[in-house]
Amino acid sequence: MIESVLEKCPLEGDDTENETIMKFVFKLWQSDQPTVQKYMANIAKTCIKILCDEKCADQMKKDFKKQIGQFITTVVVPNGQTYLQELEAQLNEFEKKELQKYIAQ
Repeated sequence: MIESVLEKCPLEGDDTENETIMKFVFKLWQSDQPTVQKYMANIAKTCIKILCDEKCADQMKKDFKKQIGQFITTVVVPNGQTYLQELEAQLNEFEKKELQKYIAQ
């Protein structure tokens, strides 16, 4: 069941679904890193959506965005740098600034 949810990330329904999934991923990373690594591309997309997608980002609290930025720095960069670089290349300037605002903290 876990893998079927991670395969579908990021979700396109209610924006809080992505928040819930990422909170779960934070916990899952502590106990099952291989599963998280297997879906790192989808997880990276979800992180970018939470921070940069205008509709989604407006719904998220700043503290949660900081947690996402920390997760990107400590987990996604060391384990999914290629995915992150591909996603960053698709961002416009505003989105890149939003991403850097939370990664730098």
